[in-house]
Amino acid sequence: YFSIPYNKIKELIFDLTSGIIDISEGTIDNIYEEFSDKTDETLNNITNNILNSSYQHTDETVTKLNGKDTYYRGYANKENVLYKHHLNKGDKPIEEDGILTNYYGTIISDHDTGIFKYGINNQDCIIHFGRYCIEKEQNIYNISWPMELYRLLLKIERNRQILLKYGKKKFTKSEIKQMEKEYDDILTKAKRENEEISSTYWKDKSNSLLNRCIKYKKNMLFYIYDFMVPYDNNFIERALRMIKSKTKVSGGFRSRKGAVRFGQTMSIIKTAKLRKLNPFDCIKAIFEGKTLFA
Repeated sequence: YFSIPYNKIKELIFDLTSGIIDISEGTIDNIYEEFSDKTDETLNNITNNILNSSYQHTDETVTKLNGKDTYYRGYANKENVLYKHHLNKGDKPIEEDGILTNYYGTIISDHDTGIFKYGINNQDCIIHFGRYCIEKEQNIYNISWPMELYRLLLKIERNRQILLKYGKKKFTKSEIKQMEKEYDDILTKAKRENEEISSTYWKDKSNSLLNRCIKYKKNMLFYIYDFMVPYDNNFIERALRMIKSKTKVSGGFRSRKGAVRFGQTMSIIKTAKLRKLNPFDCIKAIFEGKTLFA
């Protein structure tokens, strides 16, 4: 959606209507502007739905604005997605969005430690963590602890899904204690194995991963205490993928206004699809002055 330049939209409409509708690029822009002006209340509903949920995903991806790097941050839960365009990274644009700063649930991210000060709890993406474990396995031949730990975390998730299938909503205290012990035992093994790494570069890399596992144990294991929290952040990564696709196809944006409008429009389209609603029906309803997703 909306990765097609105005001249191509003009040409498509002209061809589809056998030349009956020869719309100008200025009119196309005015249509986008009118739609953007009517989205405020619907976007507020999406924002409130995310703020009122027990967990949310967040992540950031780069795009281009007149050839310079700018960013979209996505906020989402299972039924809502919100895209916010930022000129820069850091706390200031997050504070301007007012989503993480006003959120009192669990935030799932790709170990973005700058996010950890927001929310009540934070869950690391286990799949993202696994990429670092695989890297260590492929490059350091005399250690086994990273993949052992990754397999443990995946096993916990499989067990959690089995329990959920049978209506269970939590592990027992003894099960949690055992899982924590297995986690700690692997880290004890990691300290021994890391000492045997001959390469200074890979020893530093492996120790860095170990220190992360020690310091952020709570963030790594929060999903074992709360079955409602996803164990990965793939949901928002998939939602942000179309930003990358647009950047590759069109090269990015020529104006900040266009980037903001794109985020607004895609927030509504993606939220509609998550709710199994027809996106075009939703766009039509907003043009008619209706507010959605309350």
